[in-house]
Amino acid sequence: MRTILWPWKHLSLVFGLLLFLISPAGAYPDLSPRAEAYYQFLRGEYEAFNGRFDEATLCFERVVRLDPKAVLPMVELARLYASEGRFDEALRYAEKASKKRPRDVSILILLGRIYASQGRYQRATETLSRALEIDPGQTEALMLISSIYAQNRDYKGAIKALKDFLKVKRDSFMGHYYLARIYRQMGSYEEAIKEYRRTIELNPHFEGVWLELAGLYEKLGQPDKALATYKECLDKNPQSQEARERLVELLIRQGKREEALAAIKRLSSKLNDQRALRLRGALILLELNRTDEAIAELKELVQRAPEDNRIHFYLALAYETKGELKKALSEYALVSRDSNFFPEAINRRALCLVRLGHNQEAISLLKEAIKTFPDRIQFRRTLASIYEQDGHLDLAEETLREALKLRPEDTELLLELAYVLEKAGKREAALSAAQKILQKEPDNPAALNFVGYTWAEMGINLDQAEKMIQKALKARPNDGYIIDSLGWVYYKKGDYKKALDQLKKAISLVPDDPIINEHMADVYLKLGEYNKALRFYQKASSLFKKDKDRRRIKKKIKKTRVLLEEAQDFLP
Repeated sequence: MRTILWPWKHLSLVFGLLLFLISPAGAYPDLSPRAEAYYQFLRGEYEAFNGRFDEATLCFERVVRLDPKAVLPMVELARLYASEGRFDEALRYAEKASKKRPRDVSILILLGRIYASQGRYQRATETLSRALEIDPGQTEALMLISSIYAQNRDYKGAIKALKDFLKVKRDSFMGHYYLARIYRQMGSYEEAIKEYRRTIELNPHFEGVWLELAGLYEKLGQPDKALATYKECLDKNPQSQEARERLVELLIRQGKREEALAAIKRLSSKLNDQRALRLRGALILLELNRTDEAIAELKELVQRAPEDNRIHFYLALAYETKGELKKALSEYALVSRDSNFFPEAINRRALCLVRLGHNQEAISLLKEAIKTFPDRIQFRRTLASIYEQDGHLDLAEETLREALKLRPEDTELLLELAYVLEKAGKREAALSAAQKILQKEPDNPAALNFVGYTWAEMGINLDQAEKMIQKALKARPNDGYIIDSLGWVYYKKGDYKKALDQLKKAISLVPDDPIINEHMADVYLKLGEYNKALRFYQKASSLFKKDKDRRRIKKKIKKTRVLLEEAQDFLP
């Protein structure tokens, strides 16, 4: 059979075959082998173009059977099989094609890729080197060889290959770019920066190199150079979304939020789609407590893009932050069910309802959400907190235990359970839950503090309790609640001066906590400073919400007044 020449010069035949392709079956019953091969190849290309790779493979295999000398169908088969990870079949056709056209660089590169995919790196580099001998300026072959060297940590080999290539193609920006990446992998950062800069000189519109260079400056702890590089990148590539986002995020990490806002305003004017950048600006305004400005920006954005769930969510969050809870509820309700923001919008709605005093409505909402999203732990966590707030400690415990069945390793859930159990008077069970946390996380400051404080309350293991709380303080030196626990241990030990020192620190950090104020009063009472004790008891009474706590404090106030009167009787 005569070898078919690909591609065809006879356009009339091509158009005829295309008509055949879309004609009903049997319209052309008697095709010659040559025409059949043309037809099968065209059909294979058509099927591959439409993503039907199995059908395309069958067509190309028929072509090879009809014309065993045809190279192009072999190449197509090698590519198709390689794309499916069937490298043995791909190799069979690529090797056949290469034998027929030993100096075809594109086939050698394909063959090299297949060898590399099989992990046969020596064969891959030999094959790709042949391609470079034929065409020393072949960029793709060089990049593959250098990648193989780098993957096998043969950095010297990679650098030699790239430098040899750059002798032939001195101004190849890809050559310099790959050389920069190899130097970076090696940790030769100065050389990497030099090559990145050379790449930029040769192709200033190559966005990726700017981003990598700026990222390297960030890694090296040179944020000013990174910021300058991002800005240069945006001068050359004003539509680069990633450069914009990185610039803004770096400014925020540097604590330069006002500068980040200015950058957002400046960059937004250059963009067709300003939404993402302006949304980030609105979030910065929220972080800066400029809530009214954030709301104004988000309202304008939501008018332009009413379908954007992110904007509805953050506008609701801004309203919630401002205390406009009914508006927040309306916006949260506009977040669609298919949005990633939907579950959190449900949770925030429940929290808003609680703040409005509609606890039962919040509970119903969360119960329905748990049915829809049974694996979402946050719904159960919020539900348990509402039950706890309402005094339904048994339901809070039950809800948290259900959550722990889904996520038994969640130490935060265990800690919440410990607090609920303690509140319910199940002190031993509470201690057991907290100690389970310490078995998993021995340095967990919250669990250390819980166990230490509980022991202090019980008046047991006071030395060990002190050690645990001191350990917790190393992790959180400015935590007023942990400092209060340490003061309470000293109180239980009878060291009232030490207790007072710690409690003064605690109350300076958390001035409106009722328990800490009560502890301050208790210490002053022991020290005989009844006026100060009375003042702190009165403040504690005003801070406690529950009647039983107020009744307890009322008794202490009464006792303190008696002691104060008795003390005054002894005065001359």
